Amino acid sequence: MTVSNPQRLRVAIVGGGIAGLTLAIALSRNAPHLDVVVYEATSTFGAVGAGIGMWPRVWDALKGLGLCDTLDLHVDTSCSDARFHYRKSDQCDGIPFGVSEMPLRSIHRADFLDALLKSPPVSLKILFSKRLTRYTDIDGEQVTLYFTDGSIETCDVLLAADGIKSSVRQQMYHSLSLSAIVLDKPKESEIFHRCQQPTWTGQVAYRAMIPRRELQQRHPSHPSLHTPCIYSGKHKVRHIVDDFSSDSQMVNVVVLMSRPTMQDTSQATSGHSSTHTSTAELLRHFSGWESLVIDLLQMLKMPSRWVINTIESLPTYVSGRVGLLGDAAHAMTPHQASGAGQGIEVCQKSVEIKPVSYSPSDQDAFVLSSLLSLPEISSRTLPLALKVYDEIRRPFSQDILHKSVETGRLYFMQTGTMAEIPTGTPLRKALQKQADDIRGTFKWTNERDISQSAQLAVDLFRKRLHQQTPLERDL
Repeated sequence: MTVSNPQRLRVAIVGGGIAGLTLAIALSRNAPHLDVVVYEATSTFGAVGAGIGMWPRVWDALKGLGLCDTLDLHVDTSCSDARFHYRKSDQCDGIPFGVSEMPLRSIHRADFLDALLKSPPVSLKILFSKRLTRYTDIDGEQVTLYFTDGSIETCDVLLAADGIKSSVRQQMYHSLSLSAIVLDKPKESEIFHRCQQPTWTGQVAYRAMIPRRELQQRHPSHPSLHTPCIYSGKHKVRHIVDDFSSDSQMVNVVVLMSRPTMQDTSQATSGHSSTHTSTAELLRHFSGWESLVIDLLQMLKMPSRWVINTIESLPTYVSGRVGLLGDAAHAMTPHQASGAGQGIEVCQKSVEIKPVSYSPSDQDAFVLSSLLSLPEISSRTLPLALKVYDEIRRPFSQDILHKSVETGRLYFMQTGTMAEIPTGTPLRKALQKQADDIRGTFKWTNERDISQSAQLAVDLFRKRLHQQTPLERDL
């Protein structure tokens, strides 16, 4: 089907994080018939958030946006392209038990946002201090947006990249739950109700930065000075060391602790997501651990404590003219380095699909931009495009969500060959199998190709559009 003059449409993206911004930039560059507006709740883009890990082929994809030169200034060259080294550390003499297959580059979230905004399309409009309170989506009409400042806006499609506590997701699933009650489907209504809010994984993360120079003085041969490490202990901790600082002078330390019995509860989801704690509190949990870990922990000053929440596997990412992407759709644990909402390699038009491996949020943005950039997109065909996006993206991203849970359990030694071995028992063969299982959960990073998903989405959209009756096409 050929459309010479695509209908001009207004696209509202709620949330100016990495997924939302990259989608906005992609659409602004590749779809001149779209008026793209980003509504960001904060007054400016800030540095809140952890570092971002990018697989090698994702990094290569940044060339399509012309960002590599800028990002190279912020990536730690001492750990660039390094592989994670695994150690069993819950004993006096730690045991190395493997190395990850795929290297991971790291960059701070604020630096990545700066690179995205270095040269945004002239047509892209970003509005700050615009916190969405609610929306209305009436069949056959535009979506109406209501903000806390009293302003009201309209759009043809609302795309929510507003994070794990997404107000759009909450309203969408509240409406779906009420509709199910009207249809006398109480079980379905309860499922929809549970999807509104995030749940606690039973895990917390402690974060702090250590000056590299101080670590060198205290422990000149510490492995975390030159390579990212994961220090594991049974049922208790996955301890990651990586470097997300922009000047390469700081070592980023993240300690993750697990309480499996608290998984899928809502106990920790209310209130602030982070607080500060003392080093002494943290050290209480590490009696008997190897000195490499103790040395790091003793150097932490006022580490921040973060609750790790996730989203249940949603039955749908779309409803009418509203769609979810990024953490709003599939917020996950950090164990796959894949849920940070990175929006990369979306500048290629849908007819120029390039083979690249992506994290889930990358693919959300890419598939959405490939669909919405099509000349066949109109006010009438937008709901169909969103349904196709959901059909293509939801199974894949939820598969990665589940893989991240499994990877975390392997790091915590709650599953796999190490699950039944007493703490402190050095069994190298079992550890080698554990490392193989961990590496197995990451195979998708080198096997799955976003270009296939995007092309499949485009083909499916056109097939469904062609199958519509003349009456459906005129509606």
